[in-house]
Amino acid sequence: MLRVNWRSRSLLPVLAAVAGLLFVPTANAAPRKGAGVKRSTKTVGAPFSTGSSDEIVKFVNERIRQNWKDNELIPSAVADDATWLRRVYLDIVGHIPPADEVTKFLAEKDRAKRSKMIDKLLDDPAYVRNWTTIWTNLCIGRRTPRRVSRMGMKRFFREAFAKNRPWNDIVRDLVCAEGHFERNGAVNFLLAQYPRRGNPQAADYGVNATAKTTRLFLGLQVQCTQCHDHPFNKWKQNQFWEFNSFFRQAQRVDHRKYDPKTGRRVDDYSELVHVDYSGPVYFEKRNAVVQVAYPKFFGKEVGKGPDVDRRTELAKLMTTGGDQPLIAKAII
Repeated sequence: MLRVNWRSRSLLPVLAAVAGLLFVPTANAAPRKGAGVKRSTKTVGAPFSTGSSDEIVKFVNERIRQNWKDNELIPSAVADDATWLRRVYLDIVGHIPPADEVTKFLAEKDRAKRSKMIDKLLDDPAYVRNWTTIWTNLCIGRRTPRRVSRMGMKRFFREAFAKNRPWNDIVRDLVCAEGHFERNGAVNFLLAQYPRRGNPQAADYGVNATAKTTRLFLGLQVQCTQCHDHPFNKWKQNQFWEFNSFFRQAQRVDHRKYDPKTGRRVDDYSELVHVDYSGPVYFEKRNAVVQVAYPKFFGKEVGKGPDVDRRTELAKLMTTGGDQPLIAKAII
C-alpha cells in the first residue's frame, strides 16, 4: 500500500496512510529553540505492521526523522486507533466511519489492521465518488463556470479512479485534451480556464491555464510571476511566460443552436480546439522593457514551428523526469 509509485492510485490517499502507518519516535527530535518545551525521551512505537511494506515504511521514517532533526522539530505522538480511523475515512471516502465499524476496529488485535483498512477503503465505491468530487472541484471550482460541463468532468475522473488509471496518464489527458466537453470530459479542465471568445494573440491569454496547471500538477505557485520575479523563490517572470507559451495553441469554441420553442438561439455545447500558433509570447517587464518567451520547461526548449503541438510536448515533459517527476511530488 505504501509503495510510492506515482503511476498508482496509492498516491492519492498516501497522506492518510503515512499518517497512521509510520513508526513515530520522539527521542531523536530536538526541541525548537525558545519553544520552552521539554523534549521527550520516550520512544513511541505504533503496535502495527504493514506486512511486506515495513521496509518501505522504515526507509520513509529515516528521512522524516532527519527532517525533524534538521528543523529542530518535535513530532506529535502516533494517533490512537479511533483518531486514525476517523482521519483515514475522511481522507479516502470522505465521511466519518460508522459506529459499528469503529467498535469492530478498536476491538481488532491484528497488527496489520490499519493497512488492511486502507486497502478496504480503496476498494469501496465511496473512494471513487469522494476523489471524483475532490478533483472536479479542484479543476473547475465548486461553482461550475458557464459553458463548462461538470457532468463531463466528473465522468472523466470517475472512470479514471474506478479503472485505477496511472496518474501520469490522467494528467496527460487533462493537459492535452481537445474536443466536445461531454464526449471528452477532460477538456473541461482547460475550458474552465480559457476566456470566452478569447484571442490567443492577446497579451494575457491563457494565464489562468498556466497558473492552474502549474499549481495543481507541479505543486508550484507561480501566478504572481506573471508581473514580476517571485520574491521568495527562484521563479522569474520569464519562466511564467515560457510556460504560458505552451497554452497558446488551444481555444474554446462555444456553439449555439436554434430553439424552435422560443424562436431564439440558445447554448448548445462547447469544445476545445487546436489553433495555429508558432510565435513567441510578448510580455512587459516592470521597467517597461518588452521581452519574448518561447515554450520552455525548466530550461528544456521545444520546437517553435507550427507543426509542434506544444501542449503534447508539455505533457511529456511534465510526466517524465525519472522516478520522481514534479507531478509525483505534487500529488503527495
